[in-house]
Amino acid sequence: MGCPFPLQTRHGRGAGLLPHPDKVEEIGEVVRQHDGVAFSVKMRLGLTSPDEWKDVLPILNATPLRHITLHPRIGEQQYKGDVDMASFGDFAKACKHPLIYNGDVSSAAQIKLLDERYDLAGIMLGRGLLARPTLAAEYKAGREMLPAERLAIVRQLHDRLLAHYEHVIPGESQRL
Repeated sequence: MGCPFPLQTRHGRGAGLLPHPDKVEEIGEVVRQHDGVAFSVKMRLGLTSPDEWKDVLPILNATPLRHITLHPRIGEQQYKGDVDMASFGDFAKACKHPLIYNGDVSSAAQIKLLDERYDLAGIMLGRGLLARPTLAAEYKAGREMLPAERLAIVRQLHDRLLAHYEHVIPGESQRL
């Protein structure tokens, strides 16, 4: 229930499920029939309204889930605009499952703030980690790295990856 792309949502998939609590209930019934399998949910606040989660969360709370990952935007926003932290806070208070935050985390300071403000099971770094590969290390170290430190770490990653590829991919042009 997290995918925001219109190719999915207009067919009632991804975030397109959120305006249809009856369909979410059907999925919950299937989940309850498979008690030997661990399920989790990734979702948004809604497709067109940040309040659509309010009809879905009671169903999810009654469904055995390992955790819920919430991206606090609506599907129509895709990845644009601000995340809705007020709605995230309301969701967090009402959610009975372990909760993972997802959405626009790009600094160690943001991770620390989320960790201090909410009782979270985790924080998904996603695009923030792609944009800044040192993000998790910076959080763990409790400080922002200098640009030269970040560059050295990315270069080390590159060199290790290239060394691995030299063993498994024949030919220089294929490796490059």
